[in-house]
Amino acid sequence: MAPPPGATAAAAVEVGETAVAPAAGAAAAPAAVAAAERPAPSQPVAPAAASLVDLALGVLHEGDPYRKAALTAAAAAAWRAGALPAAPADAADAAAAAARVPARPARHDGAVRVVPREEAARRGRGVVATMHNLTHVENWAIDLAWDAVARWGSDPRVSPHLPRAFFCDFVAIAEDEARHFVALEARLRAAGSHYGAFPVHDTLWDAAAATAHSLPARLAIEHCCHEARGLDVLPNTIAKFRAAGDFETAALLESVVYPEEVTHCAAGVRWLSHLHAAARALARGRGQRLQEQGGSEPPEGAEEAETAGEAGPSSAAEPSSSSSGGSGEGPQHAHGGGTGSSGSGLPEWAAEALEYPSPAAWFHALVRRHYGNLKGPFNAEARAKAGFTPDWYEPLVDGAARARGSGPAGAAGAQAVPGVAAGTKDAGAR
Repeated sequence: MAPPPGATAAAAVEVGETAVAPAAGAAAAPAAVAAAERPAPSQPVAPAAASLVDLALGVLHEGDPYRKAALTAAAAAAWRAGALPAAPADAADAAAAAARVPARPARHDGAVRVVPREEAARRGRGVVATMHNLTHVENWAIDLAWDAVARWGSDPRVSPHLPRAFFCDFVAIAEDEARHFVALEARLRAAGSHYGAFPVHDTLWDAAAATAHSLPARLAIEHCCHEARGLDVLPNTIAKFRAAGDFETAALLESVVYPEEVTHCAAGVRWLSHLHAAARALARGRGQRLQEQGGSEPPEGAEEAETAGEAGPSSAAEPSSSSSGGSGEGPQHAHGGGTGSSGSGLPEWAAEALEYPSPAAWFHALVRRHYGNLKGPFNAEARAKAGFTPDWYEPLVDGAARARGSGPAGAAGAQAVPGVAAGTKDAGAR
């Protein structure tokens, strides 16, 4: 699936019945990309892999985008075989794995030119440039899913509170993104271009780096902001391809990418709700132990929780009463909802969750801290399919007329690609 040697987007290319001339900035395929080859399906992914976290690290440290997609498919198959545990078996192995989680995933030198987002914005206005952007963000999104597996699967303050269903969800997301990358890259080559023909920016990973300290923040920003915004703008992107006569790409986006992205947004809602309930279960259990030792009562609200390990994938389709927005949102915190320990003896993320009456209220605080205001219009139908109801996002629109918030993860959504809304997967800011 490597681009053909000498492929170029410098000349006009045919997309359906419409001749599209890519803007200045398109380049011939670099030798590194032209020579890239997908590994044979039988090639082992990680022979020494002792856990899913090991497989995730293998993908994160693979720089070639085509091999990264193939390794993802093989890792997903290995996980579904059922023999591997999600996390390392002991504390020493977990610490060693955590030390190997890269701040930024490996990238193949010369395959794609990464530039400041202001320069990337000049990459062109045609459907080929848009197709290239979509291909690029799917490649980056593969790493986002595996980063969640590796980063929090190796963190003893979070991993014990994540059931196997969490890891199943993120493996499925990684596999989806890999298939999307492969399919869109093929469409890009069919248009006479290739992945790497246009410069790209790295603001998608900037947003991930800004939430690397906190699984709740990552779920809120990447899945409930960037993924959801992608659902808002994707219908217009599909219409753009149809108008250009590229019905195959439009069909791919509409029948494959769009419905699968709904499930990615749903994962954010599902697992943020799970963590909110898990925090109350932790507090309730700690309070019961203190009572047995003659200590204090459990924190207020702890009795509302279900057992932490029992919240699973069905919680998005049928949210519990704690998933509603509630009337109060609790205080704004100076801390970031990370994975350290709080003064209460609970993990920091759990202590923060206890200060909010519902997952939606917690989400509001996380978004205001790390992202800023949300902008419409919203695709309420697609969001509802993800369990992402208006009580989650409408309270964050009151400042929509002002500039997007100053949060570090929100800044990644501030750069638009012509013809595609800012702050979305389609804009490269997921």
